[in-house]
Amino acid sequence: MAQPDGHTLFVSDMGVNVINPYLFPDIPYDPATDFRPITMISDTPLALVAYKDAPFDTTEEYVAYATANPGQISFGSAGIGSLNHIVPEWINYETGIDAVHIPYRGGAPAATAVASGEVDVGVLALSSISQFVDSGDIKILGVARTERVESHPDLPTLIEGGVPNVAAGQWAGLFAPAGVSDEIVARIEQDVVAFLSSDEAAEGFASRGAIVSPMASDEFAAMLDGLRDQFKVIIEAAEITPE
Repeated sequence: MAQPDGHTLFVSDMGVNVINPYLFPDIPYDPATDFRPITMISDTPLALVAYKDAPFDTTEEYVAYATANPGQISFGSAGIGSLNHIVPEWINYETGIDAVHIPYRGGAPAATAVASGEVDVGVLALSSISQFVDSGDIKILGVARTERVESHPDLPTLIEGGVPNVAAGQWAGLFAPAGVSDEIVARIEQDVVAFLSSDEAAEGFASRGAIVSPMASDEFAAMLDGLRDQFKVIIEAAEITPE
């Protein structure tokens, strides 16, 4: 472990900090105690999407159809234990529906599977599906966020569509080793947030389909704790294992 002096930092994501501890039995770290959150950097919104000919056009209609047809809806993901595997399982958990998981080798094949109708739905990065939305092969039912996406203000959230609690994106965050002082964290946070608040940062991340999302270190830490509690429940309820 690097010295907690503020000179060694790292950028990490949902998998390392939230999913992996509950998916793999013997990872050599505990993100809750070994890492010190400094700030979220960016977020890439996820959306619940469906094949163009699916018999539902909104989140509400999706849940109603899946409720009436248990086990008949399939969702594609980038692979077992990926974020876009766990979020649909979270939707299952919150609504009581039974959508069946079909794993693919990455997000692009999963998106293609939805666009071709090989699977009915998927939870995919909003930035990765524009070509399929433009072609009319995929329709967006809702976004997995607590608030609407500024660039797509007409898209309702899943929560607005009647699916409680489900909000998780492909974020990136800045961390330091545990033990770094509050003073050092505050100084780094101030400098990083100042840059993230600039037009340069916003434009740079937007060009990659991401949203700059600076967050105070204590707020970021609280968000991580909440996600860990939630994802532990979902992973256990869905019996997700890496094999």
